[in-house]
Formats: sequence, structure tokens, C-alpha cells
Amino acid sequence: MRISETGIWTAEQRADPDRNARRRSFGFTLLEVLVVVALLAIVGAALTLALGARDERELVANGERILALLDYARDAAIASDRVYGCYLSPAAVTLLVHDGRQWRTPAGGSAGTTVALAPPFALRGAGVAEDAGSGAPRLPQLLFLPDGERRAAAFAIVDTAAGETRAIVATPAGGFALAAER
Repeated sequence: MRISETGIWTAEQRADPDRNARRRSFGFTLLEVLVVVALLAIVGAALTLALGARDERELVANGERILALLDYARDAAIASDRVYGCYLSPAAVTLLVHDGRQWRTPAGGSAGTTVALAPPFALRGAGVAEDAGSGAPRLPQLLFLPDGERRAAAFAIVDTAAGETRAIVATPAGGFALAAER
């Protein structure tokens, strides 16, 4: 198995090519290892970008569901000549209507009456109530009056895992919009 003193293969080594092939088949070359590492890095970067974009899409989709409920509350207040409101908890936005004596959950409309948020998404802000338990009265933090006026509290939807936040802000046209927070 040794090379002769002159550095040339001996006749015995040249005669047995399988022996040399077996000797080289025990490991990977540096080039092969570098190619695999580079491919793994590319795949890892692509997955990271794809998962990050998915989380952002889910955050925006949840925000748009909340915006739809707020638009529905505004339109229902004007159409029914009643005061509508939204109760904001960290895990949901619930539509309420004032029947002249008390706040109650209206019969389900096309938008539904609650937008629930699954973890890691949550509502945060000065207008968001902490879950006070089952016995506490639920008073809305957002009001929609029959004349089209609104009284809104500041709040945002947050992806607690990624740290992304989208503020839900009132627009001059009477609606709401999502705004990225930095």
C-alpha cells in the first residue's frame, strides 16, 4: 500500500485498481462537504424568509378581519339608528349593540359578532381591557354612533412571537386602517 521511494506507484498497486478505489471511498472530499453546507445554508435562508412572510401575512389577515368587524359596526349603527360598540380584550374583538338599556351581543350578521385571535396574536394598547373574569360587565371601548361619529380607543394587533405590530388607526374618511409600527 505504500508508494515506492521514487514516488511512483508500485506494480502491485497499479495492478489492483479496486484496492485504490476502496481506499478513496471512505470519506467525502472537502469540495463535496462545502457544496452540501452551501446548499443547506440556501435552503435554511429560504425557509426563514418563507416562514417570516407567512407570519406577517397571518398578522395582516387577522387585522383585516378586525377592520371588517369595525366597518360592519359603523355601517350597522348608521343603518339601524342604534349605538354599536366593540369590546376589546387581548384575545378577541366582540361586537355589542346598545338596546336602550344595556349592551348585548347582536344576532350574527354577515361579519359575525366576534373576531377571536389565536396565539401568538393578541391585541395591545390603552383601549384593550384586561380579561376581568366572568362576572365583570363588558363595556365597549369603541363606539359607533348612528350619525356616523365614532369614539375610538388606541390599540394594535401584535404577533407576540415575532414582535411584529400593526396599529389599527382611525382614518379621516370614518373607517379604520392597518399601519405598520416600527
